[in-house]
Amino acid sequence: MDNNAAIFDQMAGLMSEQPEGESGGQLHRDLAAKLLNEAATFFRSLAAENEPLAEQMIENAKAYEQMAIRVANDPLGVLE
Repeated sequence: MDNNAAIFDQMAGLMSEQPEGESGGQLHRDLAAKLLNEAATFFRSLAAENEPLAEQMIENAKAYEQMAIRVANDPLGVLE
């Protein structure tokens, strides 16, 4: 879990400093969207395994998926 947190923290830093930049030949926005989608997949797997938490985990997954789309399409966008 610490490794995952460090990766998300690193990505957050890259998106803050260079939202339209790239690393290793991939755009930061694409990397951020991929991480958000992977987190959504994780929440969906938790939902499938734990009925009492399912509704909340599915809502979390939807939020992460929506954010992944926004980041990929407009990394400088503002949420209102």
